[in-house]
Amino acid sequence: MPLLLAGCERPSSPSLTGPDFTLSEHSGSIGDRVWFDANGNGAQNAGEPGLVGWTVTLLGSGPHVATQTTGANGAYVFTGLRSGSYRVCVQPRQGYAPSWDLDGVLTANCATVKLTRGSTRTDADFGYAQPLGSIGDRVWFDANGDGAQNAGEPGLVGWTVTLLRSGTYVATRTTGANGAYVFTGLPSASYRVCVQPRQGYEPSWDFDGVVTANCAVVNLTPGSARTDADFGYLQPLGSIDDRVWNDANGNRVPDTGEAGLASWIVRISGASLPAGYVTTRSTAPSGAYGFAGLPGGSYQVCVQARPGYTQTFDLDGTATPHCAKLTLSPGQSRSDVDFGYWQPGSLGDRVWNDANGNRAQDLSEAGLAGWIVTISGTALPAGYAASQVAGPTGAYAFPGLPAGAYRVCVAPQAGWTPTYDLDGTGTPHCATVPVVAGQIRSDADFGYKR
Repeated sequence: MPLLLAGCERPSSPSLTGPDFTLSEHSGSIGDRVWFDANGNGAQNAGEPGLVGWTVTLLGSGPHVATQTTGANGAYVFTGLRSGSYRVCVQPRQGYAPSWDLDGVLTANCATVKLTRGSTRTDADFGYAQPLGSIGDRVWFDANGDGAQNAGEPGLVGWTVTLLRSGTYVATRTTGANGAYVFTGLPSASYRVCVQPRQGYEPSWDFDGVVTANCAVVNLTPGSARTDADFGYLQPLGSIDDRVWNDANGNRVPDTGEAGLASWIVRISGASLPAGYVTTRSTAPSGAYGFAGLPGGSYQVCVQARPGYTQTFDLDGTATPHCAKLTLSPGQSRSDVDFGYWQPGSLGDRVWNDANGNRAQDLSEAGLAGWIVTISGTALPAGYAASQVAGPTGAYAFPGLPAGAYRVCVAPQAGWTPTYDLDGTGTPHCATVPVVAGQIRSDADFGYKR
């Protein structure tokens, strides 16, 4: 808009409002751009947009005023100006602070521009920044999955958090102590904060809900510090269960027909157990037990054994008697933590000299020392020592026998005739002897006479 000077003709289309001024024959111009200085460095960097629709005022000598509104890309220009000193002022909007103008921001929002006759000044730019803010807080392990940061729930350290604006990458942070992270130096805008979760974890909470899993939209106003962009993660809960059973034949395998051991006490321990977890179970009639609602971690399961029972099996071996250690992955259900117990029986008695042949062990009748006695049967444990030598009194014994039917035989010596065995001498030198779990059989005697 031209300034009209007294004594000159008015142009057909004046572009300035206000009093008439005589227009110099060599008119000049002042202008350029009002822009958003996103990083506040006072330079018009690539991608920093113009501020459209802002009001710019031109003042000359005296009360001479002209006004423009910035157009596309924040551009403005005052034309038809005579030489002289002018003051250009911008009316800033709330939340913006000046970062640059031609004569420095100490005279905030205004710059003095000197115009020579016919010159075109295109350096009257004005930069505006918004006070920078921040976004952050914490990524934490939501142990109980309730979406709240409860006492004792630790931060997840070393997780990657990414900040995006308008779908474009801005920055990345790695969570530090207690799962903390922060993005600083941010102009006001709408941001998207995303966490890269680790395997085995599921989101339990974020700022705008877990429907948009692992990401939250955060709107940042000028200069604000957002400390509510938290992310909670839980691990799916798993379980440990199986059975305590009567391994009647001691073969370390839960065979069909082998009963459970009811009302036995089973306990669980481990650093990953939730606070207040009930750590004791009593086995059901089938010997079954179970621990549910377990986070991933390392655990130890122990059985309180009863007298008379010997352990035959647990998951990590009986070298740690009655206890098994295991690792549970997040959400895993382990149904292989069983415990086998048996009551070993025994079988034996004596090979004796039935001198009078009456099939009874009379007090005067001696034992037959050194005679060989053997045992056989499908229930015998692997590697069992199946041969015994009768002692000085003719005594022998086969201990540690699972329940089952056994055949016991004596290797006779020349000149001796059998007079007695448990199931009759119709099967000479051998007797079939059944043993139930834990039974002590001391009636498998063998009598011989010359």
